[in-house]
Amino acid sequence: MNPLYDLEIIDSAVLSGEIDDAMNLIEKKIRNLDSAVNVSKNGKLRSHLKVLQSIEDFLMGKTGIDALKEAMRSNFIYGMEEKDGFIENFTYHLYYAADRYNVRFPEFNGKRCGDL
Repeated sequence: MNPLYDLEIIDSAVLSGEIDDAMNLIEKKIRNLDSAVNVSKNGKLRSHLKVLQSIEDFLMGKTGIDALKEAMRSNFIYGMEEKDGFIENFTYHLYYAADRYNVRFPEFNGKRCGDL
């Protein structure tokens, strides 16, 4: 399991308009991480779980983009130099897709902007 790889797949799915795929991956990873956190005391697993839960909450309309950014900043375990740049880009992509497709899971309008 590579947490950064998970975020890159979510980012790619969101940017291509495949919000369902991104949400399916998030839900699957949350279930897997819940089990792993119960068995292991690894702090990185717990941090990645919190980030994925905050992404899920954002896509469901439970929290705003600022709460997502804060959760990512406080639980950042992804081992890259440009932490702030990554967070800003990733959250912008999520915000853009949520606004464009009017995402509030489990419902969203995939054709809102006249996409084919």
